[in-house]
Amino acid sequence: AGRGSVVFCDPVYQQSGAREVFSRYDSSGFSWCDQERLVSAAGRASTAGALVVVSNLSDPKLSRLYRGAVAIDFKRTNPLPNARGTYRVETVYFLGSRQVLAHVRSRFTGVYRVK
Repeated sequence: AGRGSVVFCDPVYQQSGAREVFSRYDSSGFSWCDQERLVSAAGRASTAGALVVVSNLSDPKLSRLYRGAVAIDFKRTNPLPNARGTYRVETVYFLGSRQVLAHVRSRFTGVYRVK
């Protein structure tokens, strides 16, 4: 990925214990180390000029990994039948040039919580 590219990453959402391994989709799981590798790869793509968008559950430990990114929190209604009326807070992280991030921030400020 490079200048003018958009990269969207939708990894397995981090579970409550930041070091917990999620293995429902794959027996090898998606560990905290995988989250760290994703952040590193997203940073490299961003440095190369791409706009990188990553979605995940809102989690303070993940937010620390994405330091410097524009982070937008939003509530999403839980789609599971036995969880009607509940929601979860998700975060979308944007990594890119200062100019692109300023544009993203201006578009979402006042609509969502922008960090």
